[in-house]
Amino acid sequence: MFRHPTVALLGLVLFAGGLRAAEITGKLKSVQPDKNLLVLDVDGNEREFTVPDKAVMEVQDIAPYVPKDRLKDQAFTVKGRTVRVTTEKKDEAEVVTKVVIYTGRKK
Repeated sequence: MFRHPTVALLGLVLFAGGLRAAEITGKLKSVQPDKNLLVLDVDGNEREFTVPDKAVMEVQDIAPYVPKDRLKDQAFTVKGRTVRVTTEKKDEAEVVTKVVIYTGRKK
């Protein structure tokens, strides 16, 4: 009897939570590891992202890995690589929650 309203409510909560997150894909323009700053070219526009220490980092290489040195990792030294940044709205601010960089190397 309560199953359908419960499922509908659960779906609404999950859907509403997804509205706050955004994925931005662009090309790596520059990195300032000391300031945790990542600059991407997104559709011809320069966008800056401050990457907090809590953000998840991933390097998609021949063997994907988590960079121990975060933005100081060698994967971030090559400009033009594709980077996907996931952000979430928190207190009216856009906060980076995940950064994935693609090296383009394949097996």
